Amino acid sequence: MCSRRAVLGAALATTGVCAPVAGSITTAGSDATLQVIVSPGPTPLYARLRDGLDAVRTDWTSIHEAAVAAVADALGQIETYAHETGRDWLDVAVDRGQSLGSPFATASPLDTATAVERVYDGFREVIGVGLDELQCHLLCWWGPFDYRIGYGRTVPGDGRVGRGDHSAGLAIANVGATEGWDGRAVTRNVAIHEVLHTYLSPADAAAVGDSRCDHDLGTIREPEPAVREISPMATTYAGGGADDRGPIHLLADGLLGSNGATRWAGRGCVNQDALPERGPEAGDGPADADVTWRHSTRLTAETMEAVCRYVERTLR
Repeated sequence: MCSRRAVLGAALATTGVCAPVAGSITTAGSDATLQVIVSPGPTPLYARLRDGLDAVRTDWTSIHEAAVAAVADALGQIETYAHETGRDWLDVAVDRGQSLGSPFATASPLDTATAVERVYDGFREVIGVGLDELQCHLLCWWGPFDYRIGYGRTVPGDGRVGRGDHSAGLAIANVGATEGWDGRAVTRNVAIHEVLHTYLSPADAAAVGDSRCDHDLGTIREPEPAVREISPMATTYAGGGADDRGPIHLLADGLLGSNGATRWAGRGCVNQDALPERGPEAGDGPADADVTWRHSTRLTAETMEAVCRYVERTLR
């Protein structure tokens, strides 16, 4: 497998993600490796042409490179945290996997003909014998209007590493939705978000964060007035949520754009009241409409601790 250093070196030039400052990237004699393999799905021509004509000949665009680099950044943070907390047995690795090609070709952003079960089955077929390995496979899918996958999800029956029908954990990041509706910062955070789902359990989330919902491990910080910073596990759940507005108003809000918050709020388990992490000087703060939202790849300590506990029990 490629080391995290190799992946970052290849990807950072096009993504702008900064590598974490850490010690040795590969720890000799590690007892457990938090391993992620990222695969691109079929990407339409108009998305490839963002990177110029050369991108037509490759399955990997700057979108996919950004996802890989963000995942490597997040795993680097976890590795550093693990070593700082006496878990020198934990190592990390990120690599590129095979792409999902025909018959899953996407003709246009409106193409939603592929049944979600075919996506799952095609994903498993490409992974092959890797399904029996203790590793996470992340598929970067292109489906801007694919409401069944949404921004992303884990694959039913294979949603956690070492816990399910197979040893591998399978996750999908809908980069077509993040790129089409929100932008590169959300692409990075959703890629991290879906990978971490495969290394988190309700029991570990509850032990660390007093909630069995792993989304509650994420936070919103207010580093300065009228600015809120969203960590990866809170991405798509911050700046929105269930309310009394009807579907027409929700659709209008998404189409008209936002101030940095994800346009389509997540509907999974999350305690909306517990998300904001705001200093006492913030007071009641401005209304959401007057806030600028930022998406940070920085993980919370609670997220990293929960992942370490899961890896120690499951992979070691």
